[in-house]
Amino acid sequence: MAEPHKPITGGCLCESVRYTVNFPADAKAPQAYTCQCTQCRKNTGSLVIYFITVPSSCITWAPPKPGPQHEAGSSAPTTTFQEYMSSPGCFRGFCMKCGTSLTWRSIRTGDKVDLMLGAVDEECLTKELCLPVGGQIWCKNFIKGVTDIIPEGDRWLENSGENGVKLN
Repeated sequence: MAEPHKPITGGCLCESVRYTVNFPADAKAPQAYTCQCTQCRKNTGSLVIYFITVPSSCITWAPPKPGPQHEAGSSAPTTTFQEYMSSPGCFRGFCMKCGTSLTWRSIRTGDKVDLMLGAVDEECLTKELCLPVGGQIWCKNFIKGVTDIIPEGDRWLENSGENGVKLN
């Protein structure tokens, strides 16, 4: 029997938002994906985003800590995690204080949440977690010689899944 995947921790730059992902003992290790769609690029300021998809039930959001990251004069902790609808039925989560992009989810995928690997704590970032063996999506936006050089994973013209157009 395979070892259960170790918990993954992460959060935003200002540390107002923190989370831990705990996997059930029988869960497969999460697989990384990349996305090069225009929305992900503009949302993160990066040419390629890396993410893993996990059940929302595996994510524990830490209570906010009172301290200097909160409004001056306020000792009451408040959450700075916020979501907005980036396209119909799709929501992007971020920290309202520092702007870190944290999550993406769709009402079509139910309990699944995409966690941005750039917000995962460095001690959790391993080669096994970060190689996009799950696949690369929105490859029609490749920048030749720059973002088309990642060799791992299936490549999809747009989104993956039943209606996606696989490139390899």
